[in-house]
Amino acid sequence: MEDTLLSKWFTFLAQEDNCEVHLDGVTDQNIKLAYLVASDRSTEVMQMYDADRRSEADYLAVINFERSKGKEEGREEGRIDCAKRMKLQSYSTDNIVEVTGFSSEEIETL
Repeated sequence: MEDTLLSKWFTFLAQEDNCEVHLDGVTDQNIKLAYLVASDRSTEVMQMYDADRRSEADYLAVINFERSKGKEEGREEGRIDCAKRMKLQSYSTDNIVEVTGFSSEEIETL
């Protein structure tokens, strides 16, 4: 069988009960980790795996939080821009309050 990534996974899956496989020719990190976890179910390996997964989850949480924060900042900037343009076009304060949701005091400071 050709030595492809897919064939390496097939080899791993076929030998998961007997994981005494040499990793010399294996370059894919996921396959190496799978072999290590399957052959050495030590606490250290499992802790490394869990730490990697937590790190990835933390990274994604930060990305999602920052994305949400950026969207909120953009919406706020849009509301401010809208209120300023309405003020320049001589809309009444009551109309600006209704459209933007700002208070009368906030509109006066723009």
